Amino acid sequence: MTKFSYYIVLIVFCLAGCKPSTESNIEDDIVEVEQGITISSIGEQLSADVKVLLTDWKDFQSVTKKIEAYMTTTSGQALENANDLSILIRKVSDTIKMDVLERPDFRARLNVLYSHSLRLDDMSTIPSISEDEVKKQVTKLLDAFSSINNKINAIYREEKSEKEFNDRSTKIDEIDKLDVEKDKNKSRKPSLVNPVQVSP
Repeated sequence: MTKFSYYIVLIVFCLAGCKPSTESNIEDDIVEVEQGITISSIGEQLSADVKVLLTDWKDFQSVTKKIEAYMTTTSGQALENANDLSILIRKVSDTIKMDVLERPDFRARLNVLYSHSLRLDDMSTIPSISEDEVKKQVTKLLDAFSSINNKINAIYREEKSEKEFNDRSTKIDEIDKLDVEKDKNKSRKPSLVNPVQVSP
């Protein structure tokens, strides 16, 4: 083999080794991971002291955790988890443990949240549903949950104000009672009468 032929064979091998792999290019085109996107946020969170009061309400804690995951999600995940979410919200409605929350205006807001979760679940059965429509529905869901947090905070603020007012009223009543007792005690003391002076 001549020196010239040797160089030609070497060049052919080099070119063959540098040829890009079509297999890896195909994989790059096919494998496309759906990235989580921030859809919206929950406008109002529970205040720190109210969170402590609701710690033992496990069903509400489960719903909170599930809904917080909707702030950053994909349209596919949002639709996939909608049925589980609607079941959890229904359980919350059936397990209200605090008497202070057992009122029509709070239940109304729970019903709105439940309706939005059912609507999201219905969307999963529509093949032509767009990502934008799913995002809008998730935003409505988060807004409804924010409204629930707002109502809970307001209810507990109201209860705290009433308690403080009642405590002040009780203290005032106690002070009034003490004043009345003092007045009674004063009236019971015999008055000092000047002795009658007899002239000699």
